[in-house]
Amino acid sequence: MKHNKQTALLLSLLLALPCCSGLSVKAMTRSHLYAAPEGAYGYVSDDAAEGSLPERFDLREKGLVSPIREQENYQTGWAFAAVQGIESSLISRDPKIDLSEWQLACSMYSHTFGYPADKGAFLQEEASDKQIMGLLAGRIGPVKEENAPYGDMDYADKPLTMEELQAQAAYHVTDVYTYPYLQEAENFSEQCEVVKQSVYEGNAVSFSYIHAENCYSEAFHSYYYDPDRAEMGDMTGHSACIVGWDDTFPAEQFNTDPGRDGAWLVKNSWGTNWGEFGCFWISYADDTINSLLSFEAVPADGSTLYQHDDFGCFGSFSADPSGDEAAWISNMFTAEQDMWVTSVMLCCMEADDVCEITVYKGCEESMPQSGETSAITSTILSKTGYQTIALAEPVFVEAGQRFSVTARLSGNKGWHIPCEYATHTERTDPDGTVRITDSAFSIEMLSRQFQAGESFFSSDGVQWQDMADLTPEIVSYTAGEDSSVRYESTTRYGNICLKAVTHAAGSVTFSENGTSLPAGTKIALSCEENVPIYYSVNNGEYQLYEDPIPFSEEMTVYAYPEGKSNTVSIRHYREQEAQISSILCAEDAFCWYADPTSEPNTFHYYTEKGVRSIGIMPVSTGTVMYEDQVLSPGKLTEISVPGGKTTLTFTVTEEGIGSSEYYLIVEELEDTGSPSPLIGDVDLNGNIDITDATLILRYIAYSLFGDTPDQHDPEWMIRADYDQDQIITVQDASGILKYIALSLF
Repeated sequence: MKHNKQTALLLSLLLALPCCSGLSVKAMTRSHLYAAPEGAYGYVSDDAAEGSLPERFDLREKGLVSPIREQENYQTGWAFAAVQGIESSLISRDPKIDLSEWQLACSMYSHTFGYPADKGAFLQEEASDKQIMGLLAGRIGPVKEENAPYGDMDYADKPLTMEELQAQAAYHVTDVYTYPYLQEAENFSEQCEVVKQSVYEGNAVSFSYIHAENCYSEAFHSYYYDPDRAEMGDMTGHSACIVGWDDTFPAEQFNTDPGRDGAWLVKNSWGTNWGEFGCFWISYADDTINSLLSFEAVPADGSTLYQHDDFGCFGSFSADPSGDEAAWISNMFTAEQDMWVTSVMLCCMEADDVCEITVYKGCEESMPQSGETSAITSTILSKTGYQTIALAEPVFVEAGQRFSVTARLSGNKGWHIPCEYATHTERTDPDGTVRITDSAFSIEMLSRQFQAGESFFSSDGVQWQDMADLTPEIVSYTAGEDSSVRYESTTRYGNICLKAVTHAAGSVTFSENGTSLPAGTKIALSCEENVPIYYSVNNGEYQLYEDPIPFSEEMTVYAYPEGKSNTVSIRHYREQEAQISSILCAEDAFCWYADPTSEPNTFHYYTEKGVRSIGIMPVSTGTVMYEDQVLSPGKLTEISVPGGKTTLTFTVTEEGIGSSEYYLIVEELEDTGSPSPLIGDVDLNGNIDITDATLILRYIAYSLFGDTPDQHDPEWMIRADYDQDQIITVQDASGILKYIALSLF
């Protein structure tokens, strides 16, 4: 398209996404690898686009979208997009799921192991898809919102180690898939079909793009980036989450005609009063769309992850400058306890790769194929990105024993070797000024945890090369009309992106790791030692496990293998019932979520004085009934309310699980419109006005840098906490501004 060069420049400036080096380097035998050339990732699986998908689809209508959040004045859209993607994949089993975006943002820029940033400034930093993949594939989160509430500066100040953060994870991300989005590629329509297939299967897809307000249509909640319409000071890199599509969305409903119909439905993180209840439509033709990811995760199961690639995959390489048809990769570890290697996670760089995994134990130092050999596990990886592969036969490793995980990757000619890498570039101007640019993580950061004897690659599976022995590449070149600007760029490789997932010896594996189950579910127990298992239900007498345990009511199951009664594994289950995840309520031009209460299945919503009708949008994977009316998911239904305080009752049913009743308490505010005469009147002048909102924003701004403005009296925090959630955030200022706006009418 006519503005591709300009768009590429803006992407590099605004998003600062690290990419593989495309510079040619001199061949030096067994001294370096060759980076995949720019644009080498447009390939998708031959089978990926099979099947027929509808021309329109909306995850909201399936109840598979968590509530719209508000990132406030922080540059954390990338964290919201990633968390939303994870939540969508889990919400069918955990309808009330609420994961912490704050933890992800704080961990990304942790000073103990992550990407360093000044205090407060880390909340204004973007993160690339590669950074996000590395963090989540390394089990740094996700954690529950209650364990790291958004805006909690005390949590941000905690110097948690990687191991401590891994122990906090409520879920383990097992797979992070990447998707090409290259509009000039011949297979662009197939690329779109692959993204649609992911969404159709319940996995929302996070992505990045350039947002310019002049390119957004308020009338149609639509967006298409046009560089002729955008203003430089109005543009920013942003991330959001694809939750649907419409092939028939009209081209004329964008501010600039993109040249074709069709748009992605996008869940944003700017609150429910922006866009279409917090969502918008972005044209298929927007060529700033990039960095597409989807996620799969499971409840934390007590397993341990062995890895060397703490920063994750930043490059795709081969031992041949034109690419290889096959490559061997290996990582060596030392077992910290008696354990079983049960699965392997690796980052696939070429779709449809044939992957053959072998585990060796009792390895000699720097010899990844020495020692006792396991059975080979073979599979085909149809997608690119991090993927977890269960071993055909788990491998027992004793504490202190060295073992290696080795994979042969073969298929289409390409760049199969995934690894960390970092660059350092020095630009010298004619006047002698030196400007330094480092990649997302620097060579110095890479060197902290990178050492010999960890990662290896091979071109033939016989002769192996230690990644630590590769010579850093140094490339010098000049630029400018008179070649007066000099550049020197250094690239250093890091560890191979190949991990081992292990379970402690003597542990029992449960077939069900979720917390809620449909009645009648059979809970199977197993252990890798293949010895008898003893179990107890609700602290009853232990008995020999012979058949799967039927689940019928809330229960706690205890289990241990024979001879290991001191290592009891525990799981607690409750009966799964049809649930409402959230209830969006709308009145006039505003919409807000009803607040969950301490009472089971009960929400509370305040209306303004005189309101007699509200729009209701419950989100559920089941069918929601109010009186004799089915409430359509993803759409508002008008319901009359009498005023004062009333309770609406909803019945929720879903095939295969128990039905339930939910309650929405709708309460009309008194004349003040504030939860109490005191709350919201921050400056105690007798009115709730813009000054009160300003004082809250000022407090937040100071807090970002560790300072606190004068509060004058001990009840200041109570008055400023407008939404009564025990924390002062921009949402409190927004609530006050909403109250002021409504009072004008």
